[in-house]
Amino acid sequence: MSENNLEAKDSLLKLLYENCDSKTFDIEYDTYGSESPFEEEVYYRLAEKIGQNRIQQQFKVGGFRIDLIIKSKTTGKPIIAIECDGAKYHSSNEAYAWDMFRESVIKPYGFTFYRIWSTNWWNSPERELKKLVDFIMQHDHDEKQDTLLPLEDIFNETEIIPLTLQSVEKKEIDLGSTVTVKNPEGKILKIRFSKTQNSSSLKPDKNGILNVYDRSPLGMAIIGHKVGEICQLGMLELYYEIIAVE
Repeated sequence: MSENNLEAKDSLLKLLYENCDSKTFDIEYDTYGSESPFEEEVYYRLAEKIGQNRIQQQFKVGGFRIDLIIKSKTTGKPIIAIECDGAKYHSSNEAYAWDMFRESVIKPYGFTFYRIWSTNWWNSPERELKKLVDFIMQHDHDEKQDTLLPLEDIFNETEIIPLTLQSVEKKEIDLGSTVTVKNPEGKILKIRFSKTQNSSSLKPDKNGILNVYDRSPLGMAIIGHKVGEICQLGMLELYYEIIAVE
């Protein structure tokens, strides 16, 4: 993992699994469906409540796979990681330590974790399903509140344009634009694009604007888009929301 050799990692995990004395279920490494009857039941029961379009199985991120992910109701961005934990598989200290390491790698990508234990689910599926749905609905509510720009960010703006003077048509971002975005960590940034690659411009200037090379991954992700759009950084699971364009 430290060398980012994902092919070697998958090969080693497969080798360990094939030589394991106790297998809880058969793993097929080239498929993206359910890996256990437990996970499959959670998937279909949850899809009946929130819609199949918000759920994805075996989502790849950080060199790992997440059992189920829930996409944002407003942006479509993956936000909740659901792990379906079988009691037999996760009963050892080694399995617990591995899960904690795996979670620490995935969390910085913007995920909130939710774990369902198989014993709890089989004992009372309706109760566990309700707890899961309530958790997702609360996350949806909190995310909606977070989309409102904090007052301190509003008062820090150098210019506030009255709504009556704002253009109805959304301006497309080009090389001369100054763009306000929300980064994957939820921070508000002001960016101006430049045709000159300058490694010294890693910090905002005196006006609080970060100068970014237009051919950088961030520049290529944002230029050409408009306010309100969500831009993915290359092939990474990193998303930037465009808030304003000047």
